[in-house]
Amino acid sequence: MHRLVYVATDQHNQQQVIKFTKQYGWDVHRAWAAADLAPKLFSSPDQAVAGRWQRVQMEYLPSRAGWLTMRFLMQPASEQLKYAPASWVLGPAQMPDLVKQAEQLLRSAHSVPVSGSFAAHGDARPDNIMVLVEACNVKQMKLIDMDWAGVSGNTFYPVTLNAQTILWPEGVGPGRPLQQKHDLELLKLQVNPALFAAGTKWRKMFPNGVQVSDMELGF
Repeated sequence: MHRLVYVATDQHNQQQVIKFTKQYGWDVHRAWAAADLAPKLFSSPDQAVAGRWQRVQMEYLPSRAGWLTMRFLMQPASEQLKYAPASWVLGPAQMPDLVKQAEQLLRSAHSVPVSGSFAAHGDARPDNIMVLVEACNVKQMKLIDMDWAGVSGNTFYPVTLNAQTILWPEGVGPGRPLQQKHDLELLKLQVNPALFAAGTKWRKMFPNGVQVSDMELGF
């Protein structure tokens, strides 16, 4: 009863993700989806539910088709093999290229016009980057969780920003404006093992509870 993300089947027997949130970057998601940089969006902000809640319906990126979070792929191969077949596993030698492709995904998203300007994601951690893997190669990437996304410099981080267990780039803070450079800097902090291990306690909770796809956690 407290879950905010669901996988549902529509009348055409197609699966969709349904997410309930009080804030969402609709224009950003729509623009990035049109550029094939995010899941397809099937709803709009006028489909509000009770109170301030909004219902976001989008394309489902299932793990059974090879869609995995970048965070999952950053684990040692031995951990990946506990949840995924060998054909989906990426090794240490592939990590530099994985990071480069993620950086390019963000740069491509940053170059897409949104409401007459350009947007930032706001939470570009590896958890929010979905990766399609085939035969141990990255075929495609898409961004998810555009709750905070908005026009760079004109959209603001939430006042409840978690600064206790997540290491954020300089300039990020509650109520401060989103900047595109923050997306790339946050990704860099997250993929740098030394900085990530030293800067956040959250990582310590991840290995024992890892799942193939965040979309299947049922939270």
